[in-house]
Amino acid sequence: MPKEGRPRHGSMAYWHRKRADSEVPHFTSWPDIPEGPKLQGFAGYKAGMTHAFIVDYRPTSTTTGQEVQVPVTVIECPPMRIAAIRFYTRTYEGLRSLGEVWADKTDEAAIREQARKIAATSGELAVRRARVAQEVRAVLTPEQIEKFRALQERRDRRIDGMKKRGQEGQPKGE
Repeated sequence: MPKEGRPRHGSMAYWHRKRADSEVPHFTSWPDIPEGPKLQGFAGYKAGMTHAFIVDYRPTSTTTGQEVQVPVTVIECPPMRIAAIRFYTRTYEGLRSLGEVWADKTDEAAIREQARKIAATSGELAVRRARVAQEVRAVLTPEQIEKFRALQERRDRRIDGMKKRGQEGQPKGE
C-alpha cells in the first residue's frame, strides 16, 4: 500500500518532547582542571533577555568589523559565601566523597539582614493579598459572597483536621 502523503507534525530536533523533572539543573560531571581546584559553578537564574550591540570579531563573517545586534540572556546571581568545601576521589564506580570542611565563622549580621528582608517582604505580601481580596469582594454578588464564605469554612475545617492528625502522631510528652 502506498504511504499516506502528509507532513509530519512537529520537529524531530526537539524529540522527545517532555517536561523536565526539575527546574533545578543537576550536573553529573565537571571538567578536569590542571591548575588545581577552583570554583566551577554557582547559583543563578534566568531573569530575562535583551539585546546588545557588539562589534563582530569573526574573520569569515560578512559583518566583520561592523556593529551588530545580538540577543543576550540576563542571569540574576544572588550574593554567595562559601559555607563548606567537599573533597572527592575517583573510584571505578564514579566519584566518592572523601570528606568536607565547614566554615568556622558564620556572618550572623548577614543572616539577620536576610531575615529582616524576608519579614518585610512577607508583611507587604499580606497587605497586598488583603487589598486584592477586598477589591474582589467589592464586585461579588451576595450569592457569590455566600459561596466564598462556605469555601473558606470548608478550607479552615480541612486545615484544622490536618493539624489534629499531625498532633496525634506526636508523643504525649511534647
